Amino acid sequence: MMGKSSHFQARIPVYNLEMRPKSALVESQMKGIILFVAAAGLGIWITGCSQLNPGAGANSAADREADERAIRNLDADWSKAATAKDIDKVMSYYADDATIFVPNEPMATGKPSIRVEWTKLFSSPAFALSFAPSRVDISKSGDMAYEYGTYIA
Repeated sequence: MMGKSSHFQARIPVYNLEMRPKSALVESQMKGIILFVAAAGLGIWITGCSQLNPGAGANSAADREADERAIRNLDADWSKAATAKDIDKVMSYYADDATIFVPNEPMATGKPSIRVEWTKLFSSPAFALSFAPSRVDISKSGDMAYEYGTYIA
């Protein structure tokens, strides 16, 4: 008996499994470093704003430009201090009640605790950190600013 021949075609999903070069621990550490740098940047911003504009009130465009330059200069100085592992200079940028988040460590609040964390980081020969702001925005009233940028750790 002759019948029609049939072709059966099965579709099997093929998954592309990709090897990831970073372990979960390294990814976790990188997230922690990002958070740490963001907290350090916030500390610089808070300190910079309190030094730049002690009185409230409307700021002119020229005042905001001067504030932006001052914040960028503070960032550059902080980055140089961190690169040089100058603990006293780094600590000078923190308020007495500041808080930082260091990867794989509990948060540190207050200058004595923050100094301990920076001392641990600086004791590592491989530690390196630099930060450069990409953008600094100052509010029209001059009582608030924010920045973001790039860090290398």
